[in-house]
Amino acid sequence: MSRQRGIIIPIVAIGLLAMLAVAGMALDGSHALANKTRIQNTADAAALAAAKVLDQTQNTAQSTAAANSLFSINADGLGNHELNDAYDAGDINVTVQYSTTVSPFVPGSGPGPFVRVLATGFDTQTTLSRVLGINDISTPATAVAGPSGPLGTGNGAEV
Repeated sequence: MSRQRGIIIPIVAIGLLAMLAVAGMALDGSHALANKTRIQNTADAAALAAAKVLDQTQNTAQSTAAANSLFSINADGLGNHELNDAYDAGDINVTVQYSTTVSPFVPGSGPGPFVRVLATGFDTQTTLSRVLGINDISTPATAVAGPSGPLGTGNGAEV
């Protein structure tokens, strides 16, 4: 019996470490998911803006400028402070690509009509997950947009 004395301390320590790790993954995972939603919404808006400008002008330079401009505006939006800080610091790389087909999307196959916006380099910094050696969680985004077809049929059906 005397050999089992003090065994409770290591068991409690291991249990507390496990609970801290699980809590860290839950908190940091939800934080990363919120940031993923923010950057995805920003990339979606940038792709839609680029596709609209490309549809109107057939100019990829203007389309790329519209994507970058709208990405910057949305990154600066309310509640996007982490995204904006990373974008302003140059950590986020926004790439605009063009393809003649959407599936498969073949970058450089033509000047459109399909546009893909890739946003990479945005990492969500962790807090409690550092116990497991996870210091950041990568949160990239990709969005594809293209021209809209006419709605309905007949005179005045196009929007």
